[in-house]
Amino acid sequence: MVLFSLLAGCENSTAPETEGVQVPVSTDYLADQLGDKNGTASQEEINFLTDYFQSNSEMWVITNCMARSGNSVHADSVKKLFTVQSEPYESEKSLREKNKNLSIKTQWIGITVITG
Repeated sequence: MVLFSLLAGCENSTAPETEGVQVPVSTDYLADQLGDKNGTASQEEINFLTDYFQSNSEMWVITNCMARSGNSVHADSVKKLFTVQSEPYESEKSLREKNKNLSIKTQWIGITVITG
């Protein structure tokens, strides 16, 4: 089983590595979150994840915000509340470019950087 590292943050910051927490997550869980979110990773979902990381070192996704009441996000919260809300982006720049006309309220969403 391959583990991916999630770096999650909900602060109004362009530096999530200083605002977030690193948490390992299983390939199956991440693949299912990027797919149909039915609780089971299909071979197609696993293949997508494997193919993605063969050509990209990071995956940036918009997630639900895992911090509550302005508190820092904790590892157990990430594992319990991590839900992907966007397509994967290969960089912060591509995420920003694709969403440049949107206003994002950080109390409601988070940005998670996934590394393999």
